[in-house]
Formats: sequence, C-alpha cells, structure tokens
Amino acid sequence: MKSITCIVFIYSLTILVSAGDVSDFDRANHLLYQKRFEEAVKTYTKFIIEHPDNQMVPAAQWTLANLKMDLYKQYEDALKLYEQIIHDHANSSWEIYSYETAGRCYETLEKWQEAAESYQKLFMKLKGTTIEYFAERRIGEIKRRLLNCYQQLNNSQNLIDLYQGFIKENPESVEDYFGLANAYLDLDQKELAAENFVKIVEYFPAAPQARQIHSQHKDLLETKKNFNWHLYEIFESGYQASRSTDYEKALTDFNQVLQAGQSPMARAARIQIDIAEYRKTGNAGTLRDKLSKIEGNTQYGYGGENKDLWDRRLTIIQDTKNSLRKDSLHYDPLSNIAYMYYLTAAYQPAITYFEKAKSISPDTPDAYNYLGYIHLTLNNFDAAYVNFRDQITVDSSNANAYDSMAEYYSTTGDTTSALKYYHQACEVDATFANAHYMLGKLYQELKHNEKALHHLQKFLEMSPYDSYAPDAQKRLTQLESSRKEN
Repeated sequence: MKSITCIVFIYSLTILVSAGDVSDFDRANHLLYQKRFEEAVKTYTKFIIEHPDNQMVPAAQWTLANLKMDLYKQYEDALKLYEQIIHDHANSSWEIYSYETAGRCYETLEKWQEAAESYQKLFMKLKGTTIEYFAERRIGEIKRRLLNCYQQLNNSQNLIDLYQGFIKENPESVEDYFGLANAYLDLDQKELAAENFVKIVEYFPAAPQARQIHSQHKDLLETKKNFNWHLYEIFESGYQASRSTDYEKALTDFNQVLQAGQSPMARAARIQIDIAEYRKTGNAGTLRDKLSKIEGNTQYGYGGENKDLWDRRLTIIQDTKNSLRKDSLHYDPLSNIAYMYYLTAAYQPAITYFEKAKSISPDTPDAYNYLGYIHLTLNNFDAAYVNFRDQITVDSSNANAYDSMAEYYSTTGDTTSALKYYHQACEVDATFANAHYMLGKLYQELKHNEKALHHLQKFLEMSPYDSYAPDAQKRLTQLESSRKEN
C-alpha cells in the first residue's frame, strides 16, 4: 500500500490548484495516509458521486481503483474504474496512468492479451510525453511487462517485431538486441540469434549481456559465425581489472585490443582506457570532455556503458566539486561526490570523499555503509567489517545495517553469521524484503526447504515487482515441486 499512499499525493497536488470543492477528496487522501482504508474508499466514492464534473474526479477514481486492486484484490471492479478513466479522460495524464495500472491488473488475472494491448496503448501515449512519473527506469519496467505478456502468450513473432521497433528507435539498446536474439532462439533461428549476439559482443563488450553470451552461448557463435572469442576475453580481462583498481593491467589489456586492428571492439577499448584513467585519478571533468568528443557516440553509446548515466554522474561530480571550493566542510556534497565515484567504480576517490564526509558527520550511517561495500568489492575484508560494524553502532535501529553485515559474512563464507544478521534485519523491520529474499536463498542452499519457502513467500508478498522477484519465484517453484515429490 506504500505506493498508493505516496503516489496519490504526488499526482493530485501537481495537477490543478483550483479544482472546485475538493474537501472530500482531501479528507479521503488524509484517511489514506492514516491507512484508514475503508473510510478512504467510502469518502473517495462519495466525492465521485457528488462532484462528477470536478477536475479531481479522475485522481479519486484512479486511487480508488488502486485500492481495489492492491488492497482488496477486487480486480474486475478496479478494471471498470480504469476503463472509465480511459473513456472519460482521453489525452490526459490520468488516461496514461490508467493504461499502466490496468495492464498490471490484467496481468494478475493472467489475461495476457488484454495486458499486452494496454501496455501497447501506453507506449503510443508516452511518445512525446514529459510526465516525470514515466522516467527512463519506469519505462523500462513497462517494457519488461509488455515483453512478459508476449512470452506468456508464446508469441515469438510479436516479440521480434517489438524488439526491432525498440532498436530502430534506440540503436544503443543492448537489452533489446539481447532480447531479439533470444526470441530468434525460441524460434530455432540460430543464425539470426548468433548474428545479434555477435553484434552485442563486438559493439557493446562492456555490457553485462556480453558476459552472459560468453558464458551461455559461446559454442553457438563459434559454430554459426566462426567467432573468435580471444579479443573479447582480453577486453573482459581489462574491464574487470579496471573495476578492481588494477589499472596497469587494464591499460595493457585494452591496448592489446587496440593493436588487433579494425575490430568494432577497438572503439569500446579506447573509451575504457579513458575510464580507467579517470578511475585512477578521479578527474571527472577530463573524462567528460573526452567522452563528449567521441565521434558517432549516438549510435553505440559508450560500448555498453550507459551514456546518459556517465554524462549525468560526471557532471554531478564536477559541479559539486566546484561548489565545494567555497566551503568544503559539508557532509552532503562530499557524500554526493563520493557516491557518484562509487557508482562509476572509481573506488579510491570514493573512499577519499566518504572518509572526509565521515569525519565531518560521524553519526551519519550512509558513509559507513558505502565504505563497507567498496572495501568488500576490493576484498579489503578487515576494512569492510569495521565499517559495517560501525554502521550498526551508529544506526542500530536500521535494518539495512544488519543486512549489510549479513552480506559481509555471506561473501566471506560464514553462512551461520550471515543468517544471524539477516534475521536481525527482519526483527528490526519486518517489512525489509531483501533480508527475506536472502534468507530464502541461503536456506534453500542449506536444504532447509520449509524455512526457504517461508522467506521466499514473504519476499514475494512484500516486493512482487522487485528485480529479484523472478529468481525468488523460480526458487519457490523448485521448492514446491520438491515438496510434492517428497
């Protein structure tokens, strides 16, 4: 219910200031915020009936539909409200919101064709829209939902058409090349699948999909395209070295890729050389200038790196550094720079800035958490432990502090201690979903199947749309199947 409680305020407050008599609507929002759901439903309904022409009616209908769908599981009633909004408020923001939530409702009812049609209409409406709610990440989620509908319908040709459309609009979209290749595999069109896999490896070698292809489809590319993996394996060696602060090895490997001739991978290697230098020095301005001068950077991005993310993060680092020249003794800008360095795997500069931030505000837990994860990534286990320990001391009421320590123990192979801290995270906050997912995963590995079932079910109840949800569902299916066999 958290999403409903938050979203209704975001939207209702930004639509119109003067919307007539909205006292019942405001009262319903207040009841919703207090989690007095039955009273909220009655008040929204009263507002809709008594003020049918009020400009806030679609907001009330949409929120009421969400309550019926998410809280009361009354999916057919919710769909009627969404369809009413779509019919009565065409070409409005509420129509767009309703296409998305109606799609979710159809998915729950396993009406995959109707869900797909709803998401298709949503994409058509989103063209040219500037609605902040549908930012890039949100659109990516909707795309995944539409693709899932086609997969449920076993409609490989529609999947292929959809992926080709996405690629035409955005030739940098490595995810869509990957999805297209897999759709061809489903139709046993191995030549076309291999053709798209090769394109990913050659033009997007820094993308995680390239590593997945190397591990799962290596033989396919060798057989169908006579693909030689040697150059990619050198590139990948350099990529991993760059992210683990072994910059000398990274530069050696990337230069070897450059010396191999006119491979499309050479362009990505040149970019990675600049990135490795940035990770070593922390000079965001220099890297930003170099990346902006790359010719043709709109066709294949940064070789599998997210171009927009790099541009945004480097700009934040540089702009925040400029502001710090006036006053360097503030936690937030220091922490912000450190976080951007962390996100771009410039770990040594990140450590420097997080340590500065920590010295200014030793009671703020975030710096301890990120420092712990950086040191864990770099296999500096003693430093990781100290920071996670201090985070618990500083913020003992935060479930995430125990979750982080649990991850430390899980990484270092101490499963007993990892379980202990994941359980502590759940004790501190019973709604902390990640701890339930990890407990389910660890208990499954330990063959404690009933405990694994319990925690995976909890996780899916709390976070059905989390990125770990597909894996959790897969594990749950395996466990339930094993239970039936026994």
